[in-house]
Amino acid sequence: KLWRELMGKKVVKGNVTKTYHTANGTLYKGSKVRVEDVSSKTEKTRVSDETGRIFWVHRSDVQLV
Repeated sequence: KLWRELMGKKVVKGNVTKTYHTANGTLYKGSKVRVEDVSSKTEKTRVSDETGRIFWVHRSDVQLV
């Protein structure tokens, strides 16, 4: 519920608490991200890093700021 309320805002920012290695590159633990979308079917969240790369991460691995 909290995530849905926050998505009503224009910009939601957070920090990643786990390192992710993907074909798109590596998203390191502690990186600042911008929350783009929250999936209601899964526990995944679409985030973009400071360079604009898109990653899908677990919702529990994003600490909101």
